[in-house]
Order: sequence, then structure tokens, then C-alpha cells
Amino acid sequence: MKKIMIIFITVLISTGAFAQGSFTDLKLGLLMPSDAETGFIGSIGMGKMVDENIGAGFELSYYGKTYTKDEKVGYDPGTSGTPGATTVLTKIENSTTMIPIMFNVILLTQAGPNFDLRFTGGVGYELLWVNENNYEQNVEDTRFYSGFAWEIGAGASIPMSRNSDIFAEALYHGGTPSKDKGTEVGLPVREEVDMSGFMFRLGIRLYNFGF
Repeated sequence: MKKIMIIFITVLISTGAFAQGSFTDLKLGLLMPSDAETGFIGSIGMGKMVDENIGAGFELSYYGKTYTKDEKVGYDPGTSGTPGATTVLTKIENSTTMIPIMFNVILLTQAGPNFDLRFTGGVGYELLWVNENNYEQNVEDTRFYSGFAWEIGAGASIPMSRNSDIFAEALYHGGTPSKDKGTEVGLPVREEVDMSGFMFRLGIRLYNFGF
């Protein structure tokens, strides 16, 4: 999967030239997975329109969320003319990072003179890292998971200029990345993280730009 990621990122960087019928999507939003906290997700996608209504392309996303447990243990009121200061202990600091790599098919249908409905479906693969730092128990651990992912959603778009649209979309992201944990009583064992959940994004589509 590392080779696939490198190839995909290289394509994104090296295909910035204008190309007829192509598009680039830039998206920002929130993902609400089952086994993790609601967090930021940003995406960049590139593809081509087969005609005015159907397009296909690849999308690379980044989801990240950090959880910190702090405790205030003291306060210095300061002196006249100087601000006070609070002493804070960080007990737990955890972070979750996920990178989905998706192949998407997009259907556009005109609902009005300047209003399109968007329907999206995609399949791909996602990489997940969970970093745990428990300073109270002196525990530091990083776990890596990976697995199949899929998405389906709908939204609406309006033109922002001659060659660009602005859109909003709601999707359901399905994915349960896992890792092998050896065997137990002669049976294979794996650990899973359910990253399935609803996603809401705002985005800009640039037409005639991409590969």
C-alpha cells in the first residue's frame, strides 16, 4: 500500500496542467466514525467527466483527531501589572489519523438553471494509525490498521464561475480497518476499528484542471 500511496501522490503533483474534460475537487468537512471521535477530514480529488453528467476519478483524504486529558494543578495570580498563569498537567494524549484512497464515480443531474444534484459512490482502501500516550501509566503505543473502504452520498452544487462550482454533500463512509494479532487456540485473531460513519463536506470543483 505504501507504493500505491506514493504513486497516487506523484500523479496528483505531476498532473497540475490544464486538461480538457478534467476536474479537481477540494473538500473540507467532518467525519463521525463509530469507534473514534468526530474529526476534521480534508480531501483532494482528480478525474475526468465522461460527458456532462458522468465522471470518475481518484480521491485522497486525511482524517485527524487528537484527544488530550489535562488537569489544572495550580494558579499563580501574578503581581500588579502582570497576568496570572495556570499550571496544567497533561495526563493522556491520543491521536487518530486515517488516509482513505478512493476511486469514485460521480453523477450530476440538473435540477434547475443554476442548480445541480450530485450523487457519489466510491470504493478504495484506507490506512489508520492510532497513537496512545498515557503519561500517568508510562504507556506509549502506536497501532497500524488497514482495510477496504466504501462511500455513498448525495449533495448539491451551484456555479461559482464559468469553470468552477461550489457544492455541499452528505455521505456515509464504510470501513473497518484491521490488523492481525496472530492466533489463539489455533484460530486467526485480528483487531478491528470501526471507522464507519456519516460525513459532511463543503467543496470547490475546478473544471478543465487535473489529469
